[in-house]
Amino acid sequence: MPQEKVIWVWPKSGVNIILELALLFLVTYLFIKIAQHYSDRAERSLRNWRRLDLIASKRGLRLRERRLLYYFFHQLTADHRDKLFHTKQKLSTHLYNYLANTDGKEAHSHLELISKLTQNRKQSLRHRLEFRGIEDIESNEIIAFRYKHQTGLAYVHHLGTT
Repeated sequence: MPQEKVIWVWPKSGVNIILELALLFLVTYLFIKIAQHYSDRAERSLRNWRRLDLIASKRGLRLRERRLLYYFFHQLTADHRDKLFHTKQKLSTHLYNYLANTDGKEAHSHLELISKLTQNRKQSLRHRLEFRGIEDIESNEIIAFRYKHQTGLAYVHHLGTT
């Protein structure tokens, strides 16, 4: 008869085993918490994208504008995607920075996109697109400009009185 092979024998020293088991449970717990953190962050990011897409569809954005919004959202870091809707100003600030740094001659359409997404600026869009001089520009306003063959977006911080 063949002898039975012993697979595992409980060691005699209980202190080392208790410490090893505690370390194993601690490592397992930390691994689960880290995986849960990244999973929750990815889920919140996906939820924020769906929320942004819903806002875009409610505001009537065209396909080209929604595509630009998709590229904007996915170039953000995971932390910024996660916290995009923490304040009302965060979305417009990030969107302005992204659109102001993109190349092309579409500053006018970029301004329309910002105006459609930020509800409080929607009413003043016509005024900003049709300004005739410096008198028509107000403080804390985003404008599209064209100078010679260059276009862009500008944020007017403060206008002094003369």
